[in-house]
Amino acid sequence: MDTNETLAKMDVDERRARKMMTLTRREDERRTIEQVNKEERKQITSTDAGRKNFDVQYPEMKNTLEKMLEKIRLSDEKINDQSSLTTSSTTHNELQQKEFQGIADKIQNMEKFINEHIDILRTRDVANAQSDVTKYREQLNLLCDRTVTNKKFGFTGNRSPSDNSVPLSKETGTIKFMNGGLKAVDKDVDTNKQISTTDTTKGITSVNTVNISNKHGEFIQYENDDLNGKDVAIENLDQCEIFLKGYPSSLQIKNLKSCILIVGPCSRSILIEQCKQCEFAFACQQLRIHTTYECDFYVHITAKTIIENCSSCRFAPYNVYYENKQNDVKKSGLIWDRDYWNDIVDFNWLTPGIQSPNWETIIEDERKEWSLDATS
Repeated sequence: MDTNETLAKMDVDERRARKMMTLTRREDERRTIEQVNKEERKQITSTDAGRKNFDVQYPEMKNTLEKMLEKIRLSDEKINDQSSLTTSSTTHNELQQKEFQGIADKIQNMEKFINEHIDILRTRDVANAQSDVTKYREQLNLLCDRTVTNKKFGFTGNRSPSDNSVPLSKETGTIKFMNGGLKAVDKDVDTNKQISTTDTTKGITSVNTVNISNKHGEFIQYENDDLNGKDVAIENLDQCEIFLKGYPSSLQIKNLKSCILIVGPCSRSILIEQCKQCEFAFACQQLRIHTTYECDFYVHITAKTIIENCSSCRFAPYNVYYENKQNDVKKSGLIWDRDYWNDIVDFNWLTPGIQSPNWETIIEDERKEWSLDATS
């Protein structure tokens, strides 16, 4: 080995060592901050007053949501008694959309309230509270579906070029509220029709929803403007690499095989179903994983992850770096000094004091680093 090669190798080794020192320092700082904040939270929320606060305010939140939902049901019945759709019913529909968003906001506030009291709640209490959130979202979806059907609303009408929506349905579409945001759901999409995105590999994009589905062996990349504040649905992908830079509102992920999915901070919740041999990296408020096998998760999460009917799942801290990441974290609203990345609740393993065999942590030597600044 000549002198130049030796110097080059020394330079590479030196840069690698500096990088490892920087990463180690960051991790030590993060753990220190996490421990300090954890102790502070325990002092506040582990008291009787903290539990009483939850027991008083949470039922009030449920009562408020139930009244708001019932108001829309009664309003729907009244407007449907009319023999025809009039200007007043159009106004009613506009007002109702505002009420839908108000309910979605209340549901989001309920999620946040649950997360703030996560340390004082038993596992079953957390599961029940999350079931309440799911129930209210489903009720809102049903009401919204019924409203859209009654108003004969569809996505196939003429739109202006600046509308940024995608009238791709062969049939009438529906509207759903998913995790607090308005979601347009199209049926039997005709991919030969024009869509508003310039890259057809990205999937279907509407004002409030991004849908990525039915792809094999593709590199898929979204930037902030495509993603920020939107719900993302990802389904039926095989051997794909998906990089989503920005702060989406929520993610629903189903039937991925041998994929890599790297995402910026997600404002709300992530649901994963029927995935196998994948690598995921994301930050969120809540994470639920169902019927998933042989997957690695690099996560930052502000509530305990729940897994069910899963095996061979491994977890490590969220290890994603990219330009403007801190700005996205701030806009997402995530509490960054709270992280339960290695606190997993397995609904198929309720033996206290014994680690579930269905998940483990990734040892440090095997952990990967991810970047959302990557290009295809």
